[in-house]
Amino acid sequence: PDRIYYTFIDTLITIMGVTKLIKYLSFEEKSDSNSLQVTFSEVGQNKGEYQLIQSNANGRIYKWVGTDINTGLPLGSYAPYRILIAPRNQTITSVGLEYINKNEDKAAFKFETSLSSLDLNRLSHVNDEDNIGIAGIVQAKAPAFIWKKLKWTNEGSFEINDKKFIAINPYRNPEFNRNWNIDSQTGFNDRLLNLKSKVQVNSALSSNLQFSQFKRDLNYKGNKYEAIFGWQDSVNDFRIKFDLLKTDLKFQSTQYFRPGIYLSRKILKHFTIGAIWEQEKNERKDTLNQSLLPSSFNFMVYNSYIKFQTIKDNFVKLDWKKRIDQNIANNKLSPFSISDEYTLSSQINSIKAGNWDVAFTVRNLQFNDNKVNDSLGQNYFLGQLDHSINFKKNAIRFKTIYALQSGAEPRTEYIYEERRPGEGNFIYMDFNHDGIRQIQEYVQVPSSVDTAKYVRIQLFNSEYVQAYQSSITSIIGFDLGRILSAKKPNNIWKKFSYESLLRFVNKINPNSSLLDRFNPFLGNNKSSLLITFQKNINQQLFFNRSSPRYELSTSYIAFGNQLLLVSGLEKREKKELNTKARWTMLGKLDWMFIYSIQQDIRSTEFYTLQNYLVQSNSYDLSGTLRINRNVRVQLGSKIKNSTEQNKHLESAFITEFYTQSQMAWKNKLSLRLEVRYFKISYIGMPGTAVEYVILDGKKDGNNYQSEISIDYRISKLISSQFSYSFLKSSSSDPIHTARISMRANF
Repeated sequence: PDRIYYTFIDTLITIMGVTKLIKYLSFEEKSDSNSLQVTFSEVGQNKGEYQLIQSNANGRIYKWVGTDINTGLPLGSYAPYRILIAPRNQTITSVGLEYINKNEDKAAFKFETSLSSLDLNRLSHVNDEDNIGIAGIVQAKAPAFIWKKLKWTNEGSFEINDKKFIAINPYRNPEFNRNWNIDSQTGFNDRLLNLKSKVQVNSALSSNLQFSQFKRDLNYKGNKYEAIFGWQDSVNDFRIKFDLLKTDLKFQSTQYFRPGIYLSRKILKHFTIGAIWEQEKNERKDTLNQSLLPSSFNFMVYNSYIKFQTIKDNFVKLDWKKRIDQNIANNKLSPFSISDEYTLSSQINSIKAGNWDVAFTVRNLQFNDNKVNDSLGQNYFLGQLDHSINFKKNAIRFKTIYALQSGAEPRTEYIYEERRPGEGNFIYMDFNHDGIRQIQEYVQVPSSVDTAKYVRIQLFNSEYVQAYQSSITSIIGFDLGRILSAKKPNNIWKKFSYESLLRFVNKINPNSSLLDRFNPFLGNNKSSLLITFQKNINQQLFFNRSSPRYELSTSYIAFGNQLLLVSGLEKREKKELNTKARWTMLGKLDWMFIYSIQQDIRSTEFYTLQNYLVQSNSYDLSGTLRINRNVRVQLGSKIKNSTEQNKHLESAFITEFYTQSQMAWKNKLSLRLEVRYFKISYIGMPGTAVEYVILDGKKDGNNYQSEISIDYRISKLISSQFSYSFLKSSSSDPIHTARISMRANF
């Protein structure tokens, strides 16, 4: 029942004027003996005849969309089969020789060869003749030529590998394919020659020259010329780069030109200004008709910045970057897009102003094609502000983190998988009594319920949405006992302390305004724009905290999230206001009183029968006797009154009596015993989500719950645990659960 089932349907279709009978798979809500479990794989757009659709079923539903009647091409992206991955085996054996002189100006030499073995399918001997490959490299460095303040060094390398050689880890530059205008680094017989020459004068003037030649199968030959000239001293840093690649391939030739100019200068002691210009022009031609290939491109980057930096490494930097891109249109490079990027970064450490760490970037991207610009041309943000400060030797503390980011992310999708009882944290309840397992009918259970057997698993899909995220985290704390003067020890205000945690995370879609994208508190105000909203509020006020005699505290806790699922928008929120009082008698007896007001909210777009707003009030009085440091006993009683506020159809009055005992012996044996009795008076429809939430998974009438656990430490490395729990509600048979485990740490 937890699986998705399909059945075959016969139909007639006409493709390119030809009518034929076919079978396709259709989702079955209620399975029978003819139903099938089917695995679908994403094969790419217009390569499959099925498409993923939105549904509230516990799993993914794929709908048959068929083929185009005119072309016969599939209209979907999924196919009903699984791509199998064969077991493989791969090994690398390397041997080498290297000579290094302690004086880096002396000659050096290195030789290394490797043998690779790759069996793509250990279950088959077909094509095993191409499993073995070989590669090698020789590197040599000539002694440096030194004359007065001039130093000239030369080095070279020659690399060879055959098409059967496959490395386990990449050994080439990540930009190797792009640098040589190739599509793959494997499957060819390669020869790579590198020659480098460097001249350094007065540690300021330098020149670097490099020639590289790359040859491989299919008559590919590439020559790469690089030259960098620079001057660097205590004030100036100036470099000019020249980089040209020319390649010849069968029916194709390329010319890849990448010049650059880099300039920076220190002014007015603490300031640095700089400018950068770079270009990459890659012209790939079809030698048969002398036309540019679609993979050709050209872009230029203009960059300038100003930086202020003090001796203590405090700095502020403003950076501007402009990029102009061209792509192929009508057999020539034509304007494609323009982007402007502005960055503010700063790091300031100050006793009075606190510690500031700022990095914020705004990018505006515009496309020349109006149709593309309307959908993709937007402002993008990325950044973070981190500020912290404290006063009075950390008696007053403030910390704030504000962050922005934007990009595409997949829609959230979940399924529920069955495990053994006690290994899950969800149960299934057929709220609408239709016999169909829907994703909204899996309910998270309280921690006291240990029979749950479903776990929630997030799935990844290819349905992406553009998201703009803003978040803020604020931490505040103060202790008046450390702030006020020590000359007045009886000042009642010295007994107060306060702690606060606020966190808000907001993700919205591209239909939002510019200001909304910066606002982490948006939440419920504009739910139509929402992708995800999370909030976490924890406010605590203490009086006489950690006193051995008495303590008072009040707290407000709120958790909430809104999530855009594939099935629609889901909202959950829980608020709790607690007041606690502790009074210790004779140093051994602790009396605790807790008054709590709770509110539990759930709202879903797809299944409104499970929407609720539950308001609860509870009183909890308990006493704990600490007989000695190893033995304690607690007795308590709790009264809870809950009402559903939306429709006012459900309410409950719960009286609870409980006892807990703990004992430890010689750091080897510990025992914990808990017994609870619930007397519940419930008014409302049974078997609903509201009943489950109000009663915490229990039933109307008398409910019993007990648990005993024993931990025994056999040795320093080995420990064992035994636990037994008993659950009994008024309308069901008792449930007995026993567990035994042993754990070893090495």
